[in-house]
Amino acid sequence: MARKGRKCAALLSCYREDFLAGPAYTVISTTHDEVVTPYQSQFLAGSAQQVTNITIQDKCPVDVIEHDQTPIDPVVQRLVSNALGRPPGLPADPAFQPSCI
Repeated sequence: MARKGRKCAALLSCYREDFLAGPAYTVISTTHDEVVTPYQSQFLAGSAQQVTNITIQDKCPVDVIEHDQTPIDPVVQRLVSNALGRPPGLPADPAFQPSCI
């Protein structure tokens, strides 16, 4: 539930800690995001069995992409592929290391 008195930049941020049982959540963010700031505000709170938060630069420091470049970035594509290839109900493997550019 939304917390009273809290302004929400996006609907999802209002419900950061209220997840449905079953689905897995994977967040992939960039430290160079100019749309969602601070970039850490994209991260979700939750158990490691349900939520994986990934910062691209933690995996590949020289990949300095911005928000709008994420769909075409090869590193992001590898991270998404890893997340989608996991068994149902599991988020991306936080230990997965994509090959960097």
